[in-house]
Amino acid sequence: MIQNTRFTTRISLFALFLSPLFAPYLINPNVVPPYSVPAISLAGLILFLLAEKKYDLPAPLVAIFFFLLSTPFLIGSDLLLFSFALAAIYLYASLLPHHELKTVYKTFMVSVAIIISLALYVWVGLNGSEALHFYGWALTTDAIQNKMNGPFANGNVLAIVIVCAWSIAVWFWLNCSSRSQWGWLLIILFFWIFIFSSMARGAWLAQMFLLAWVMFELLRRKCFKKTVAILIAGFIAWSAGDALAQFNQPQIGGIQHQFEKSAEDGLAERVTLWRSAWEVWKSSPMLGVGPSQFKAHYLTAQSKALESTPDAHGIGDTASAHHILLHLMAEYGIAGFLLWVALSLFILRLLWLYRFKLDALRWPALASVVVLWIQGHFNISLTEPFPLTLFALMLGIVSKPLIQTHSFQIKKTWFLAVTFIVFAFLVSGAIQTTAAWHKFGQWVHMDYKAPQKGAIASVLANNDQLFPYIVEFSIAEMVHLPGKQRQIAEMRPLILRALSLHERPRLYRELFYAYIVDDKLVEACKTGMFIRRQNWITDEPNRKAYADVCRGKTPEAFQL
Repeated sequence: MIQNTRFTTRISLFALFLSPLFAPYLINPNVVPPYSVPAISLAGLILFLLAEKKYDLPAPLVAIFFFLLSTPFLIGSDLLLFSFALAAIYLYASLLPHHELKTVYKTFMVSVAIIISLALYVWVGLNGSEALHFYGWALTTDAIQNKMNGPFANGNVLAIVIVCAWSIAVWFWLNCSSRSQWGWLLIILFFWIFIFSSMARGAWLAQMFLLAWVMFELLRRKCFKKTVAILIAGFIAWSAGDALAQFNQPQIGGIQHQFEKSAEDGLAERVTLWRSAWEVWKSSPMLGVGPSQFKAHYLTAQSKALESTPDAHGIGDTASAHHILLHLMAEYGIAGFLLWVALSLFILRLLWLYRFKLDALRWPALASVVVLWIQGHFNISLTEPFPLTLFALMLGIVSKPLIQTHSFQIKKTWFLAVTFIVFAFLVSGAIQTTAAWHKFGQWVHMDYKAPQKGAIASVLANNDQLFPYIVEFSIAEMVHLPGKQRQIAEMRPLILRALSLHERPRLYRELFYAYIVDDKLVEACKTGMFIRRQNWITDEPNRKAYADVCRGKTPEAFQL
């Protein structure tokens, strides 16, 4: 048995589960790339291993193989370190003793409750519609979102994490004594309210899937009182969630309206996104466009996708296809897609073979794995750091039998040494990226007359992630300055390079403007037609300008 202190276990678990708060949005809507979450998670693992008394550790060969090969296709080949972190988290879960599993689940629920509290504090405007900061770190997104995002890139991610916490609370409620069942029912109600108020359709469907299983289990056990209780709790949660959502965002029209919106046009944008991802894949079907290159091809693909449906609305720039399989095909082609599917099916087959060996304490982890796996295929959950970390942890708990039959022994000292090295690289990446985005934020708010503004821009432009933003913001500022218009035309090669890294709507407008200034009306016409085909939902202020250049006239007015 692992001789580890309970205190160490709890501290390491809190470090892992609260890690999203250490990967904050520094400048909305630009999130720090996912270095911080795996770094904090590895810190928890290191703390746990330092208190571990055994010198040999069982390493799950199959799972490590799976994570090391599949994860780069989800995140990008530059984050192989993250793949190692996930494999290490899987090992961490396999080392947890059986009697600590309840501690894992309870710590996770407490952590999710903390994240919900911080997110709610900002979402309802108690922080003045600003992100919640802690010594310069934005712990949450700002309050202008329609959904409660918390520290995540998207409200759907927070919602599916809450569904995992809800499923664990339901398991405790199903197996608790009669004296504590009302307390667990209140916890279920708490999580349930925020699932409904999240307005995340994917989370709703995942939760309904679990609810159907719970109802079947209650009827099988002939627990009719609990059946009635969970149904009443569901109706209360629906009403409270609807009231909370409408209180904060009256224009959304409530939960019922959201369901109707889904049936009518709520999925229209998502369908456009998927069709555009298909066009990205068609541009390079065998090997894809490359890791993290989806955003560099999206608007071009969307223009092609909308040719057959000109009435459909396009969306702005995006780095995700919001569908794992399509995202894999777009960035890695058929080769990467087939490799990922083969490895995934292999792991699922092993889990299926060992499903009958699961004891009761591992079923909550299985529910979380299923929820994340299913919902992740139709949204962005499994392309985000924390859901992937949670998936690895819960998968390690579920597939404990794999450790006994598909593992080899490794020395703890060697594993700790490698983990420390990976941890150092992740921390270094987090610090460098954080510093760069902070510097970018300072640069954006500098007065254009500041003498150091140009020098700072030159330094920041060396970062490929920041380069498109530097070009975009520089031109947007220059266009209002007298005598700078000609300089914008000379920056056309920089605009084209920025678009090759990240296709953004305003960059295309700036390219159009640069062609006008340079009196290249033919090229301006092609760019204008490209912009018009995007058919963005926001009203395009330059439709007349795009039409004028195609008639050989220089536009009288243009708005970036």
